[in-house]
Amino acid sequence: MISLKTASIAEPSKHVDFIDGLRGIAVLMVIIYHSSIHTHTPYLYDGSLSIAEVFSSGVTLFFVLSAYTLFMSSHSRRETELGQAFLFYARRMLRILPLWWMVCLFYALFMKRSFGDAALSMSFAVGFLKDAQSRCVSPVGWTLFVEESFYLFFPIWISFITSTWRAALALAIVYFGRSYYVPTWPSDSGVSPDFLSLALTNTYFFFVGILVWFVSRGTGFRRITESAQAKRVVDLVSIACVASVFFTSWDGRSAVWGCLLLMATVEGTMTRKILSNRLLTLAGGLCYGIYLLHHLVEHYFTHPVQYQLREYINGEAELLIAFVVTTLVTTALAWCVFNYFERPIVRRGRRWLVSLRPEKATARGSL
Repeated sequence: MISLKTASIAEPSKHVDFIDGLRGIAVLMVIIYHSSIHTHTPYLYDGSLSIAEVFSSGVTLFFVLSAYTLFMSSHSRRETELGQAFLFYARRMLRILPLWWMVCLFYALFMKRSFGDAALSMSFAVGFLKDAQSRCVSPVGWTLFVEESFYLFFPIWISFITSTWRAALALAIVYFGRSYYVPTWPSDSGVSPDFLSLALTNTYFFFVGILVWFVSRGTGFRRITESAQAKRVVDLVSIACVASVFFTSWDGRSAVWGCLLLMATVEGTMTRKILSNRLLTLAGGLCYGIYLLHHLVEHYFTHPVQYQLREYINGEAELLIAFVVTTLVTTALAWCVFNYFERPIVRRGRRWLVSLRPEKATARGSL
């Protein structure tokens, strides 16, 4: 049955509202950032603090959440056992590729992008080209390449990282080790880094999510957050995390997102209640479609509306209208795509995987 309340491919027993709430925040941040690019909003770019750049870091929240949910859903599946890595890769492909391929083909057919670039983007081979930024048909393609790069080695990560101290060690190695190979990003050089550099630069965000997963399930953390007073402290820390996003660097936000996610795992808090809001969880459940489709909505719908209204409004008011229009139209479109394209494909794929391994029928989980 199709419902407006939730939009999740996960089994009901495995669905986590606060995760979708955080995903909703992340995708709304990205829309605000992209809306600001086409709007004259000097306040967002005032001085050394670029508020617009703060919203662009919503993609890094996606990275943190991705690793956390993968460890959460894969912990009982043991993908590292013989033959189980195939199931992991198959689930990821069924969840990510169909809509991504559809979007790439749309860019080639209607946005005057070459089919060669579309094919390179569909296979993510574009990420290995030096001019990947210009060759990838979708502006958000680099983030999917970063995700796929992490997925490529996921069976190794889950087999090695089996405790909190190993998660912390892996995070430290990745964070400090990357500085020897690639520059940090965003950069002031004006040169757009290739996708491979972006993957290496942003990988540590995933390891923040892994560390949060182990800390949150530890008996020590659960014990110290049981009392009512501790839950009030959790809410205060969450407020501090939200505020600090505007005053920390790109790298520093990894700690902010990790802390906010950790606070959200505590039950019975106002933080959990806010993140379980139906509007946020709806946006979070549809976040993949919203993320891939919002640029197309901006091009075909929002920008024409902006041009018509620019004579009467500008600045932050124009940004607000652009954000609201893009969000509403994209959410409606993503809901249709999710229910009539994404979810049917995933469910058929899930049944196919179960038919290949009947003895694993109980390990369907979320995709």
